[in-house]
Amino acid sequence: MFSGCDALADIDNGWLNMSPGFSEIWSYGAVAEFSCYTGFVLSHNISLRCTETGLWNGTNPSCEKGKCQPPLQPINGSIEPLNATHTYLDEVMYSCVIGFDLIGPENRTCLASGEWSDNEPYCQLVDCGENVTAPVNGNVIFGNETTFGSEAFVNCTEGYRLNGSQTLICASDGTWGPPLPTCSAISMNLLTFKTTNACLHNLTN
Repeated sequence: MFSGCDALADIDNGWLNMSPGFSEIWSYGAVAEFSCYTGFVLSHNISLRCTETGLWNGTNPSCEKGKCQPPLQPINGSIEPLNATHTYLDEVMYSCVIGFDLIGPENRTCLASGEWSDNEPYCQLVDCGENVTAPVNGNVIFGNETTFGSEAFVNCTEGYRLNGSQTLICASDGTWGPPLPTCSAISMNLLTFKTTNACLHNLTN
């Protein structure tokens, strides 16, 4: 005589519900429906049915962690850790090589939907701009580029001499360095000395 199917236990990281309307919940025709907790997905059958043979018409599924595809590594940047497979709640951290700024989130998380949180960040070349105030009695000459590694030059007007580095370089933090030089007036004695030497040079040639 048919006595029903063996009892089914709840599955790890999930649970099962029996179909309503059965006084004997494991009797012929009873249906067990499986569900998983957030972040987990069923390996196969969503439901099993008790058949007249006294056996369920399939094997118990399992709840496995949801997976996200490996995120794309940004140009001029990197991701840690970059695994072949990332599962629910895994986190990755983005960074850029020196001279580039990360635009967007530094960290992203693998969601229950199988997607990554937030938008994908990217690495942007640092640009210092022309954010340099010329020294008093001097000027700053910029080249065609003001991005990381670019150079700018400081000159003093006639009658003044430069104190410090004439060349400024755009650094990775978006500032120009080294510190801005100053222009100081050439003393009259030094100016006279230079003028006299120039005149003597012209007379002897």
